[in-house]
Amino acid sequence: MRISTLSVNDYVNLIGHYNRIQEGPTIDPRLLDRFKDQPERLEQIKAQAMSGKTRHQKSLNVVFKKPLEEFEYLPFGYVYSLYRKYSDHGVLPFEGPLANQPAQIMEVFNTLDGIESEYQEKARREAEAKAKRNSKR
Repeated sequence: MRISTLSVNDYVNLIGHYNRIQEGPTIDPRLLDRFKDQPERLEQIKAQAMSGKTRHQKSLNVVFKKPLEEFEYLPFGYVYSLYRKYSDHGVLPFEGPLANQPAQIMEVFNTLDGIESEYQEKARREAEAKAKRNSKR
């Protein structure tokens, strides 16, 4: 039985979009704009980006093999602002209790929670490694 209305495609695009914002572009956006009328050159640029190791290859068990610029979740700004209000202040996006919230928005919130937890864990590990390096000096 499928309760969620968040498709696999939306799930992957949501994670990729968030990571693109956090990590920054893997391809210089000026190149994408400059060569937008030259599809062969764009493919070369994308191939070069994919041949190098991407800065963020895996998130929530999704492995990204394309540049993060190719992942876009169109309502990202809207759902992220709802998520921040919910996460920071406990404000539900729609009228009624938690049980009455749409399944899709709650799944988006859970996904964003998971991604943010990954980034917090990554920051914690980096801080520990930095402290360890500094203590050896």
